[in-house]
Amino acid sequence: MKRYLPLILLGLIAIAFSGTASAVDIYVNSTGGDDNNDGLSWAAAKATIKNATGSAADNDVIWLADGEYTGPNNRGVTLNKNLTITGQTKEGTVIKLEGNPSLFTITKNLKLSNLTIRNAYSTTSGPVHISNANLKIENCLLLNNTAVSGGAVHAEFSTVTIENSALNNNTATYGGAMSADSFSTVTIENSALNNNTATHGGAIYSYIYSTLTIRNSTLNNNTATHGGAICTHSTTTVTIENSALNNNTATKLEGCGGAIRTYYYSKLTIRNSTLNNNTAPIGGAIFATYFSTVPIENSALNNNTATFLGEGGGGGAIHTYYYSKLTIRNSTLNNNTATYGGAVLAFCSTVTIENSTLNNNTAPKWGGVIYASSSNLTIYNSTLNNNTATYIEEEGGGGAIYASSSNLTIYNSTLNNNTATLGGAIHAYDSTVTITNTTLTNNTASLAGAILVRDCPAPARIMFCRIFNNPDRTDLNVYADNTVDARFNWWGSNTPDFSILVSGSVTYNPWIVLSINANPGTVLIGGTSQITADLHHDSDGALHDPSEGLVPYTGPANFSTTPGSIEDTNFTDGTATSTLTDLNTKGVATVCAKVDNETLNTTVTVLKPATFALTNLTVTPTTGTTPLNIRIKAMITNTGDFAGDYTATLKVNQRSIQNQTTTLNPGETKTIEFTLTITQPGTYNVTIGTLPPKLVTAGITINQLAGTANSVIKYYARYKRLPSSVTISGKKFTMAQLLDLLVRATIQINAGNLKPLSTRTVGYTGSTGTTRSIRLSKSLYISTAITIRNSINRYTTAPKYATTSYGKIPFTRLVYLYSKVLGFYGSYRKLPSYVSI
Repeated sequence: MKRYLPLILLGLIAIAFSGTASAVDIYVNSTGGDDNNDGLSWAAAKATIKNATGSAADNDVIWLADGEYTGPNNRGVTLNKNLTITGQTKEGTVIKLEGNPSLFTITKNLKLSNLTIRNAYSTTSGPVHISNANLKIENCLLLNNTAVSGGAVHAEFSTVTIENSALNNNTATYGGAMSADSFSTVTIENSALNNNTATHGGAIYSYIYSTLTIRNSTLNNNTATHGGAICTHSTTTVTIENSALNNNTATKLEGCGGAIRTYYYSKLTIRNSTLNNNTAPIGGAIFATYFSTVPIENSALNNNTATFLGEGGGGGAIHTYYYSKLTIRNSTLNNNTATYGGAVLAFCSTVTIENSTLNNNTAPKWGGVIYASSSNLTIYNSTLNNNTATYIEEEGGGGAIYASSSNLTIYNSTLNNNTATLGGAIHAYDSTVTITNTTLTNNTASLAGAILVRDCPAPARIMFCRIFNNPDRTDLNVYADNTVDARFNWWGSNTPDFSILVSGSVTYNPWIVLSINANPGTVLIGGTSQITADLHHDSDGALHDPSEGLVPYTGPANFSTTPGSIEDTNFTDGTATSTLTDLNTKGVATVCAKVDNETLNTTVTVLKPATFALTNLTVTPTTGTTPLNIRIKAMITNTGDFAGDYTATLKVNQRSIQNQTTTLNPGETKTIEFTLTITQPGTYNVTIGTLPPKLVTAGITINQLAGTANSVIKYYARYKRLPSSVTISGKKFTMAQLLDLLVRATIQINAGNLKPLSTRTVGYTGSTGTTRSIRLSKSLYISTAITIRNSINRYTTAPKYATTSYGKIPFTRLVYLYSKVLGFYGSYRKLPSYVSI
């Protein structure tokens, strides 16, 4: 029962996908079936494929159980019905042809799934031969088959689709794995065609208006005389996408196309694919000839080799011949090798290369990257670096490009570090040459480190290029034995020595020079300036708009400055701009820009802005009584390099009172003057701007204080208490402040000093002591005044009492006492001898 379980499951699957009622499922089991059975179930399975297909009708499905299908009834089947043949498992359902020829000859539509077909041998076509029909091969293995046409599959006037399958280790004369002939259409997806062998097309041969499409597949390690993986002929169309054709070989002494040979009005399109490590005598990866068209996009053709040493060989990656057209975009062709044209050889062809990289290719003779003969070669926006052509004969050379009797156009590309015997980067012979907006640096040769132009029919045109450091034995960069228009190039210096750099009929004047400017050229301390280096000007002083031509230098401008700071920046569209900063001192900043061998400088003048210095503050008078009119003056000097307005501010006790604006020229000094009336007694810090202030005292006169004392006496006599405050010259004073003024006035009068009294803040802490009538002598109230003053000086508060020989006199009585002293002075202009309270 276990033996039949997979068959039961396969039957259930078959039922689930049986489709319409008209289709019949026929079951075949090589080990348990019998051709006398009706084949309508696994239990009644047939034994052979031929019997099953013979009893099937259109659209039937034949199911093969796992096992080996051998013998005459499992081969040589002619199918003139629309059928599907499906194996149980790809590896388990094996049709072994045992060295016999055809398995299927198909004239209708056939789908093959989950099968292995192997070991066929035929002197005509492969085990699967389809004519004027449709074939789909899905999830199958076609292995170790041999035929003349299509080792595994041969199609003519048909459509073939191969998916998720492997056609490996097959052999044929035409198409080791398959051949597509006479208007056939073949699509291969997610499949492998590896290790196949043929005379033409190690894996595939496509012929006479056939169309071949390959996606997401591998064609590796195939071998053929021509077209190691694919050979096409006679107006065929081949499209290869997202696939790998690697390690294929064309073996004949003059075999062509290690991976692909396309011939006679064929079109080969390659996208997003790799063709690496392929080998052929001619065209290491691709050989395209006789009006073929080959567009290649986003692909890699690396490490390919063309081995033929004689003339007519070459093209380490690609060889195009006789009116073929090759277009390479966004691709890499690196590390390829050939005798002629390390990466590409074009004879009588049109080649266009855009946005691609062709580096580290080698040709011992001509054209380290490209050899073009009687061809049109156009290169845009591409890089050709580190390539080599070192042949020693006179005609050899062209480290990157050798062009003979061709039209060569190069635009906006880079050819650096190439090496050759003649023409380190380019050797052009009998060709028209146009090279613009291109970089040629660090190329070397025995003669003409960058470009060698010989026997050309028209003046070569080399303009807006960077040609720098391309030495030969004498530092010669460009050699020409006919006319070359080499104006408007950058030679790495503003004063190039053309006696060394060029030889022959080369017009080099004017040339592009490095320019530098600062904007602005004068700044204030702390300001910035934009420094611009450019390669837009020529040696005659003319400015060239980038739309006319542009030196494609994108390296750094090495900026330096003294003083200040500036950073290196790269050139963009012929210009490098950086910002000069840290200009903190007055003077001249010298800014340098270095590009290649040229160092150029410009200057930026750093000026001091209008800067103002205040000096010589005077305030007169500094003492007096209210209203006190004072005059405040200061000197203001502009020490900067520009005229400016200065606004002076009068400040009293750190509060802004008045403003005054004046204009000063550089170096000019003016006097700023304010007037101010102080209306209240007090001490005032007076200044202009930030100058140290002067102290102004608006005091109280002895007479004013005497008058106030009399008012206090009257108030006390009436109310038997002191007022809460008094007003002197419009300013209120507390009783503690009044006591301070009274005792200091008494002391001054006694000393014969009648100057006004300054005011100050005095705290109040209370009033205690003995209240009784006493009579104080002058000496006693004077000494007591001194004691009170000293206490206030020390504690900034009025005492609660004063101790005398009469006991403790309370604060309130002290105010009254000294009010009577000053009142007496106000009336008699002398101090009393005694005071009674």
